[in-house]
Amino acid sequence: MDKKKNKKTFVVIIVILVLVVASFFVFLNFFAPSYHSRSSCYNISSSIKANLDDLRAGGELYYDNHNKTYEGFCGSNFINEAQKNILEKCSREDIEKITCNDSSQAWCAYSSELTATKYSNGIFCVDSRGSSGELPASQGGCDQNFSCKSE
Repeated sequence: MDKKKNKKTFVVIIVILVLVVASFFVFLNFFAPSYHSRSSCYNISSSIKANLDDLRAGGELYYDNHNKTYEGFCGSNFINEAQKNILEKCSREDIEKITCNDSSQAWCAYSSELTATKYSNGIFCVDSRGSSGELPASQGGCDQNFSCKSE
């Protein structure tokens, strides 16, 4: 009789463990996406930097495919895709759009909203001359020569 009782107890414990594990996965499915969104917003600076850095290669492709001019680059799909990628990472309304300026000879793009960086309120800037980096927001992004301002 004790062996039958032990078997039943063991089966009950296994069933309870399976239910607990299943409940845990259901919980993760409902609550993990919202947690992930918050953490993505927290790390938005990395997304901005990565997407703006990618613009340098896009700028060269644009230049080569548009008769050796950068004019119009700021209205191109390269900029639109970078902005879309940043906003997909975090859909907060206060994230600024990428600011971009171009001419036939050069382009410069920047976005603010950097957090947890060396500046409490910084921007990240890239340009066609190969510059990329963080700057204090008070300094601004691009100069009149379509270059990132230096510190």
